[in-house]
Amino acid sequence: MILVPLVALALIAPLLVFYFWFLNWIDRFEKEPFWLQCLAFLYGAVAATVLGALLTGGLSAVTADQVIAYAGTADEVDKWATWLFAPIAEESTKGAGVILFFVFGHLVFREFDGPMDGVVYGGLIGLGFTATEDVLYMTGGAAHAGPAGLFALAILRTVFSGLAHACYTSMTGLGWGLAATTRNPLLKIAYPTGGFALAILLHGVHNWLPTYYGQLGGVMSILANWAFFLLWFVLIIALIGGERRIVVERLSDEVARDELHALSSVFAQGWSNLKLLFTGLRDYSLARRRQHLLIELAFLKDKLARGIGDAGELAAAEREVRRQLHINAEAAFTRP
Repeated sequence: MILVPLVALALIAPLLVFYFWFLNWIDRFEKEPFWLQCLAFLYGAVAATVLGALLTGGLSAVTADQVIAYAGTADEVDKWATWLFAPIAEESTKGAGVILFFVFGHLVFREFDGPMDGVVYGGLIGLGFTATEDVLYMTGGAAHAGPAGLFALAILRTVFSGLAHACYTSMTGLGWGLAATTRNPLLKIAYPTGGFALAILLHGVHNWLPTYYGQLGGVMSILANWAFFLLWFVLIIALIGGERRIVVERLSDEVARDELHALSSVFAQGWSNLKLLFTGLRDYSLARRRQHLLIELAFLKDKLARGIGDAGELAAAEREVRRQLHINAEAAFTRP
């Protein structure tokens, strides 16, 4: 019945929107295009979910005899599918999306070029996966226990652990983002490999606890996720701080101190933009355009200084940004 999944989706939609906003918000400086963010969410919600289920079933089927021989009981087949094959399969299909966004975002659109970008894209793919998976679980819960089952799973999955898949897959994204910032060929392999392995490990711990320890394991799994989230938030804060340092260092000789403070401070920038919005849409638009251009200039200068990317392309991009800044300044001083 289509009504139950729609009710489930409507119930968790506000939280999904909030989580999406959070993943968008943490990308404070060199923000990724919104349409690419939406595409990442949709990939996780559709492609990663379907392919993950198929791959999990396939891995379970082809290893069933080996699992029974090793464990001595057929009951372990489903358990192994839950705690081992599902994390491997699902993080692989979600990770494939991260690779797609790295290839097209980094090489074609020149967008996916740092660890924060990887966290955002991986997180949004994971969040899309969560949206579909939670609706399916809630629908199943409603079939077994009625409205109580639906609401219980909404709380357990979307409220208590709603960012779990975002956290796991952001580790894969982090690895690819770090790979984009180094010229060391070994690190270009080690970072994505390590990030992917960490994603599987976190996901595996989350699934293993309730599989073997029942309700107690379910509580332990939620607590483990909260510990993962805490460390994840610390990582995000560190990444924001790193990007802020780039802005401060690379623009210290470009703009006045007050403007630099507004650019590099999350709250000062927001307050400044809010005041500009009340002075007029034109002034606000020009100011926001200048902010985006200056931040782009900061990251271009940083890449040039560290030798990351093609120097000729980066120098040409820097000249174009400076040209756009000049046009913006002229527009700001010219009243219509």
